Amino acid sequence: MFRLTRKVFYDLAIWMAGFGAATGLMFPFFAWAMGLPRQHVLSPGFFGACILAGVAVGAANIGLARSVVGILPGVTIESKALSPISDTSLRRTRSRIS
Repeated sequence: MFRLTRKVFYDLAIWMAGFGAATGLMFPFFAWAMGLPRQHVLSPGFFGACILAGVAVGAANIGLARSVVGILPGVTIESKALSPISDTSLRRTRSRIS
């Protein structure tokens, strides 16, 4: 996947919201294929509700990803603060391999 911005979480948010909207666009056709009446499934209101639901799921996924990873808006982590952690992890990994 190509990058849209310089920030990973912004890219992730854009892709999640876009994937949710695309899912919302496709859902009415699947509902129609499953046997729901065409006049209900292909109505503008049903399409709008499906797209809105898809974007809402994308937004929920963005929030979930932020909470799992632990990055909140406006909080930055300096790479110098992480270097002792990565050095320790690298030493432990190497000791397990050998």
